[in-house]
Amino acid sequence: MRTVFNYLQFIIVFFLLYSCENKNQTIAVDVNLDLDIVKEGKFSDIFDSIQYVLLNDTESQPLVQPYKIKFLDSLIFVEDQELDNLFIFNEHGNLKNVIFSKGVGPEEFYQLQDFQLSNGIITIMDIVSGKLINFNYNGNFISERRLLKTSSNFVQDSTFDLFFFNNRPPDSSYNFLYSDGSVNRYNMPINSNYDGISLTHLNGFMYESRNNDYYIDIPFSYQVAKFSGIGNLVKVIEFNFGKYSITDDERLEMIINRNLYNLPSNKIGMLDSFYPIGSIFSVCFSNSNDSFIYLLDDKLNKLYSGKNLENDIDGLNIFKMLPWTYYSDGIVFKFPAYVILNLISKNSFKNSDKSNLESFYEENKEALQEDLSVLVKIKLKNKFL
Repeated sequence: MRTVFNYLQFIIVFFLLYSCENKNQTIAVDVNLDLDIVKEGKFSDIFDSIQYVLLNDTESQPLVQPYKIKFLDSLIFVEDQELDNLFIFNEHGNLKNVIFSKGVGPEEFYQLQDFQLSNGIITIMDIVSGKLINFNYNGNFISERRLLKTSSNFVQDSTFDLFFFNNRPPDSSYNFLYSDGSVNRYNMPINSNYDGISLTHLNGFMYESRNNDYYIDIPFSYQVAKFSGIGNLVKVIEFNFGKYSITDDERLEMIINRNLYNLPSNKIGMLDSFYPIGSIFSVCFSNSNDSFIYLLDDKLNKLYSGKNLENDIDGLNIFKMLPWTYYSDGIVFKFPAYVILNLISKNSFKNSDKSNLESFYEENKEALQEDLSVLVKIKLKNKFL
């Protein structure tokens, strides 16, 4: 009798644990956006100030093709997608250090596929040598270990790894893998029609420190995946543009025809960016005519919507371009220096205590003619942070 009772206890406990586990399963959240009511706006509606930063590399240490850019600890970390080096600038754009791609030997990396910043440590994923390698900010080697899977982007935590395969999974039909050394768990099956079709991700996994979560927007989609601080996929956010949405089959045809940004009837092809900034989210997307920005609160309720924002802070109209990345207080655009120089020559910019454009131009008018890059940091108003 006791054996039967103990067995029943086991069944009850197992059922309760299973039920609790199911309560923590991934939830799907639809966010409906009505683009017909979005009006043209101004920078001053949501932004407080603008800062222009010239990235000053050197002839002996050239930054050829800046791609993934992260801001942390008053530093700017820039991946050179051409030479696979990692540049570290101070907040004013002055070069502090370069961690060079040297090879596939011990304490070296060859191809900088992705990088992560955490607790003063830079982790570089090299898919050629198949390893994760850690450096400090001075470029000194700390440690390295084998890479579990070849992927597009990653998260390295003390207790788990996350991998995003970007529609190119090596041995499954899923886009995400969680691994803690003993458990491997796959998430989010890829659309079979998109197998092998990928777009290099500008930001990869984005850490949101307030709630210890990770976000990543899925290229060629309206989706954003949210992972908890322990690596669980807890939410899939899907944006719905109503009559301006397209189907997966329509998007695939546009991708094949290389026409994703010239869709008919003002359709939206995919999200351009989704950034966790402070306690809110910035969402940007565009069609053939308009560039949109939404600010959402932590419940994904709309705080602001606008399109084709006019730069009424310093007069340099840049919003038609796509945001490149973000920082703790706002969004960031990236331009070749000559583009900024041309915009200045074609637009009559105005002096403003909310922008350093005038002093930036006076200090860098000659350097802007060189093959350099300019970052434009646009700070959100405090009421949104």
